[in-house]
Amino acid sequence: MILVGAVLYEGGKPLLAKNGAPQLLQIAMRPSEVKVLDTWRVTGLRGTGSHDFTIDNLLVDTERALPLNIVEPFERGPLYLFPMLATFAVAKGAVALGIARHAIDAFKEIAQSKVPATRTAALRERPAVQIDLAHAEAIVHSSRAFLHQTVEQGWNELVAGRSIPQELRALIRLAATDCVKRCVDAVDLMYHAAAGTAIHESCELERCFRDAHVATAHVTIQPAMYEAVGRVLLGLPPDTAVW
Repeated sequence: MILVGAVLYEGGKPLLAKNGAPQLLQIAMRPSEVKVLDTWRVTGLRGTGSHDFTIDNLLVDTERALPLNIVEPFERGPLYLFPMLATFAVAKGAVALGIARHAIDAFKEIAQSKVPATRTAALRERPAVQIDLAHAEAIVHSSRAFLHQTVEQGWNELVAGRSIPQELRALIRLAATDCVKRCVDAVDLMYHAAAGTAIHESCELERCFRDAHVATAHVTIQPAMYEAVGRVLLGLPPDTAVW
């Protein structure tokens, strides 16, 4: 089964919800009803298989269409009340943390045995390498802590029957965006510390480098989100539809 999003139209115009946003539907499609286009030819995160697809003149039963309102959930309960776009952003932060963690572990293995050209001792003996590794670890741990802290605060608000305040929502988005950016920094440290070893496809750092940088392109955690967060923290509206 494949789930696709759709805008609900009537009389050639999109129907609007009470909040003014277009009414969206989530429709369950059979694989045979969808034509997948081989368009996901990208630098990294190739395994997600995020291809484009087309659906032509297809009528589906109403039983296969569910409401999909990004702002106001259809179901009740804390899990569904957590802002959908914030959930997407947090998920990207989790992915970035996993990539950075793997990059650090992969580099530590390389550093145990690699003896750089013009050197007689293993890579792990170099003070600059030791410093870079320590910085990468600090980045991952601090980024994870900020992300966990803000998500937990938001969750506690929802469990208590309150909505997440705008400023806390901004901090959740900030934690996710900054987490992805800083994890890229951690991966870069490991990639460059491994030097020529990291450029080969046989090296796990090569994939970590590509995947980490592609992760920053997602619309929910792009650098522009810093501006939206800053606006909210200054008492202004975020001025973005991706909130």
